[in-house]
Amino acid sequence: MNNFLNNPLKKINYIEKIALNIELLEQRCSNEKSLMIEEAKRTFESVQPINLLKKSLNQLTPLDIKNNALNLGISLLAGYASKKAVLGSTPNPVNKIMGAILQLMVTKLVSSNAVNIRNNASKIINSLAQKFSKKEKQTENNT
Repeated sequence: MNNFLNNPLKKINYIEKIALNIELLEQRCSNEKSLMIEEAKRTFESVQPINLLKKSLNQLTPLDIKNNALNLGISLLAGYASKKAVLGSTPNPVNKIMGAILQLMVTKLVSSNAVNIRNNASKIINSLAQKFSKKEKQTENNT
């Protein structure tokens, strides 16, 4: 070991290697630091409420939104119509409470079976449309 320290050329070469390694490690550290900062910024941006909302809305398709809105509208309309059909307009507070309960129950029932109701309604509409078109063709043939 004394021989190594006594030889000035080997000492200079060793110091240059150490300095080069230190410089490379400092560059590596700087690069990793900037990568970590960028990753932290991306993570921060992704967890902001507005970005979470945008991401979830992008995952929904317009068809899903339409179907859900249609199901909601049908459910609310059915509940309201059942309340009005059964109770009408009554000033009695007990009847109003019973009407609200009936409306809630019908709305819940319709919303939980909205797909089946929509399918059956479309079948009925299609069969009525076919009957109407057949009658229309018959009247055209008769004239």
